[in-house]
Amino acid sequence: ALPICFPVTIGMCISQALGPGRGLELLAEALGHCEPKFTVTLVSNPQGNYAKKLYSRSPSAWRKKVKIQKQLKNSEVLKIIANHHVGLALEQNNTDNHDLTVSNKLLQYLLCGLAVAATDTAGQKEIAIQAGDAIQVCGTEDPAGLAKILYGWAANPASLQKARALARKLALEKYCWEIEVKKCLLCRHLKVHERSPIFHGNDSPACPRDGASL
Repeated sequence: ALPICFPVTIGMCISQALGPGRGLELLAEALGHCEPKFTVTLVSNPQGNYAKKLYSRSPSAWRKKVKIQKQLKNSEVLKIIANHHVGLALEQNNTDNHDLTVSNKLLQYLLCGLAVAATDTAGQKEIAIQAGDAIQVCGTEDPAGLAKILYGWAANPASLQKARALARKLALEKYCWEIEVKKCLLCRHLKVHERSPIFHGNDSPACPRDGASL
């Protein structure tokens, strides 16, 4: 795990082009509530002049603390994420897809042992309830709430380290494809057997008579 040393580094991976509607406006406003005690990296490909607009919305003291790193190959994403202490999952609830699901990046943050600051969409609240201190949530229009989360971790290395250790544990023991795939296969196996005539009652020719052994 990346050792705790000031400044704390915060990363946000954006799968599409850097642009509006991805929670970045919330981040820019949140920085206005914090002292520049940490750095922020946005991993994405800038769209038009949006980067300039984003910088202009950020407090002047923060502009040198926020950098944009162009996306690399998918195979290199985890390496980039692992260079940070905190991951941002600032999904918006403007569509059912955004509101009800959990983004890939949130799970990638956990895998890399990052504490996660997330917005309170329905999907992210559900996983945050199960994740304890590893994930903290704020409202989608609550910059002060996001600032409180980020500055709280930046000012308390022990709390941040605890959150990161829990994140990694959750990724290995709960939110893990190698574990979930076994559940999927078991459900599929049971579903196949439910369709078998043996489960369809006494009217089925394959169902044994009373007293007969299976």
